[in-house]
Amino acid sequence: SSGINAEYGYAEWIQKTEVWGGGIEIAVLAKHFATEIHVVDTQSLRIDKFGQNLFFSDKTYVIYDGIHYDPLYEETASGPVTVFPVEDVGVENAAMLLASQAKKAHNFTDLANFSLKCGSCGTGLKGESDARDHAKKTGHMNFEEFS
Repeated sequence: SSGINAEYGYAEWIQKTEVWGGGIEIAVLAKHFATEIHVVDTQSLRIDKFGQNLFFSDKTYVIYDGIHYDPLYEETASGPVTVFPVEDVGVENAAMLLASQAKKAHNFTDLANFSLKCGSCGTGLKGESDARDHAKKTGHMNFEEFS
């Protein structure tokens, strides 16, 4: 169960500190800001483009490390630039180069295969689904990543 059961339940749910947004929220933000949002996945080196079919003139990039989304920007003399014309392919090449470097340095979290330990009972777990199952069975919510 997602915990969403009423018209306004989602707004309450998404504001919880243990809940993070994802693709749905990015699609909403793209439409709200009338800007394509391109998500560069560090692990897969895939770019997911939100708002691409809405004919916006601008785009922005975020990099996804398996857990967090961080904005990508170009440093200029007048400060960081985060919004680019949609036809600018150079910025996409730069984003992919950065993601490739991050992948080579293993700067991502593999949610399916990372090693966790329950901070309450010490049980070793593999991946997000093991942690979710363990939490449902035991009520334990304190997990630590280890290598």
